[in-house]
Amino acid sequence: MGLLSPTIINIVKQRYDNKKFLVATKSELLELQFRLCLTGFILAQRYGSIDKEYLLEVKGILTKYNGEDASETIVTLINYMLEANDEYFNTLLTYMRSSNVNLSLMRHSTILIDANAMQISAFPIELQSKIYEFKNALNIYNQKVLLAQEKLNITYDSSLSEVNRQIVNANILELYADLQNISLRVCRKIKVIIEAEL
Repeated sequence: MGLLSPTIINIVKQRYDNKKFLVATKSELLELQFRLCLTGFILAQRYGSIDKEYLLEVKGILTKYNGEDASETIVTLINYMLEANDEYFNTLLTYMRSSNVNLSLMRHSTILIDANAMQISAFPIELQSKIYEFKNALNIYNQKVLLAQEKLNITYDSSLSEVNRQIVNANILELYADLQNISLRVCRKIKVIIEAEL
């Protein structure tokens, strides 16, 4: 029995370490989920699509976030939209489309996850799979952001013809609409990991 003790201790310690690491991972992902959700909502206001089902999902994400950047103003706006009748809802959407909303797209990383591949390999296979699905979705998001930034830089070229400028601008709008959908997809992948238990 004494020979088994170190093995048992190692198993217990590994389980304890895994739980601690998962808690830290969830904290990193909650922060990322909030930022991606907020970016997606801003994109939706100007370039994407908004319906009440989408707003309920966004509200659920934003209200669960209790970090220093939490915004009651945005949640209040979403509540107004959810309670609005169809006519007022469409009026709000029209106003949002015409308003100037600051948009600063950025690529995101997961420093903790990326630096601890060995720790993740100790997780159950199902959870590892969910993490890699999330990482793939985030990579797609980052690639789209990079492409949008490159397209935007092209519009600053004074030698660009007006016809080509219009084509590039149309491509940018399509990318922004895509990014709204992709950001929500990443948020959903994060939700699965956050709800996981060991």
